[in-house]
Amino acid sequence: MMKNYVSSISSCLALVLGGFFLPGLARAQFFNDYVEAPHRYWEAEVADPLSLWLADVMDGKVIIPEEEQSGRGLVERLLRDLKIPVSSQVMVFSKTSLQRRPVTPENPRAIYFNDEVYLGWMPGGRVEVSSFDPNVGSIYYYERDFDDGKELPLFYRERRCIGCHAGSATNFIPGPMGMSVFANETGRPMKTVMSFELAGHDVDFRDRWGGWYVTGNQGALRHMGNAQLEQVDGKPTIDREKRVNLESLGAFFSEDKYPTKGSDILAILLLDHQISMHWRLTEAHYRVRQAIYDRAEAEEGKEPRSDYDTELETATELVVRYLLFADEVSLGADKVAEGSTFRDAFLAARKPARDGRSLRDLRLKGHIFEYRCSYMIYSAAFAGLPAPLKESIFQRMRQVLNPDEQVEGYTHFSADEKRAIISILSDTVPEFGAIGNAGS
Repeated sequence: MMKNYVSSISSCLALVLGGFFLPGLARAQFFNDYVEAPHRYWEAEVADPLSLWLADVMDGKVIIPEEEQSGRGLVERLLRDLKIPVSSQVMVFSKTSLQRRPVTPENPRAIYFNDEVYLGWMPGGRVEVSSFDPNVGSIYYYERDFDDGKELPLFYRERRCIGCHAGSATNFIPGPMGMSVFANETGRPMKTVMSFELAGHDVDFRDRWGGWYVTGNQGALRHMGNAQLEQVDGKPTIDREKRVNLESLGAFFSEDKYPTKGSDILAILLLDHQISMHWRLTEAHYRVRQAIYDRAEAEEGKEPRSDYDTELETATELVVRYLLFADEVSLGADKVAEGSTFRDAFLAARKPARDGRSLRDLRLKGHIFEYRCSYMIYSAAFAGLPAPLKESIFQRMRQVLNPDEQVEGYTHFSADEKRAIISILSDTVPEFGAIGNAGS
């Protein structure tokens, strides 16, 4: 692991929560006080993929030629080295990132991702990376400015990102977020109408993807993707029927400016699920780590700030309910995302059970996956959870997935699907299998 290096940009270390400046109130906060012990977001050693890659660059183990040190060349090098599929490309035309000015419907921001890294870039802008550390959550990096005259690494940690990525949309914990907004013809979110700081498989499709481009077969799904806010009879309106089932974005901008074409609907569906899963894992981790810390403090005679059992139960249900797709919004009766360019790259990471079944097996009719348990159970974020939390999650999953019982809130499963998920997990997640063996 490497010690964090932070931006040389002067910054006052202060906690900004939902627009309120709260200096000196750290001890009055709770589990989401990420600056203080036991989290220490800015001070903790990190081992996220980009930090490890940068360490190799700084040590001379990885050589970056000049043409790959900025812009598209840097993007394509990072995609290769960090094993991010280029086919994961999705496009955002709303001005909702740190770099608002260069983003327009004619020059959208491309986002690429794998299970641990999210990378954003647009022509004329700088590369931004959210790289996931299993201990502290999302680490935000910004490409250096070659015109600033300073000797910096290729990337530095950018504190400004935390203003949004540790705000209300993520319950004030450093984590990824997806935003759906009403964007006008310039890409500007219109503050006069409601916006949706939402992403996830539990969000109604009519509220999804505002400010995003979406390509591919979408069946009967109707959403805000590709649409721009218009004034109809003096009222702000989004036409969800106007630009559906697009195969190309060439009518909006030159796709040759980017590493690949399109904004694949399968990639967006999976990005929605994964972003929300990531921040739930992060919140659960922070809750239980804080509870463990508070319990140790109480044993030394200090007043406890949290109840360990309550926090463990809350964190467990937060993860399990989303992990098992309890509130997934139906895709409808039509098959979607047929012919997706991202499908093969996503399935290449399958972790099959002995009978060949996998949590990445896609259904894409009614619901996304054939077996409704998130593939993010294999992620570094899940692996890094405190041991008591993982054990509690597995025990709750065993209870919910018991084929002989119906658990309130989890009635979307058939007995056969429960058996299939238990079988896959028993073969591919040793800790889950160990709990099952211990209980048998």
